[in-house]
Amino acid sequence: MTVLRGEAVTALLVKVFEMCWASAAPLETTPSSRETGLSAQQQWVLRLMSTGRKDEAIARELGLSVRTLRRVMADLMTRLGVDSRFQAGVAAVKMGLLD
Repeated sequence: MTVLRGEAVTALLVKVFEMCWASAAPLETTPSSRETGLSAQQQWVLRLMSTGRKDEAIARELGLSVRTLRRVMADLMTRLGVDSRFQAGVAAVKMGLLD
């Protein structure tokens, strides 16, 4: 058994829980990577984009550099066949990725 104490550890665990909770959905309604053609990382980026976060905040939350995040977003938009973040959001809603 491990006992963890301290504000930093508690804050980290809360952040991990919130990230997991934000991406949670009933198994029967969650489109799989195979169905959507999107990686888990791309689906997570879509969810974070839908909350209105800026690139810097999304990158920090995912532990990526801003440059890497923008590359992931560009690939995501190519896969969705869209030209803008707004269109990506519309396409994601139509595909049922942001329910």
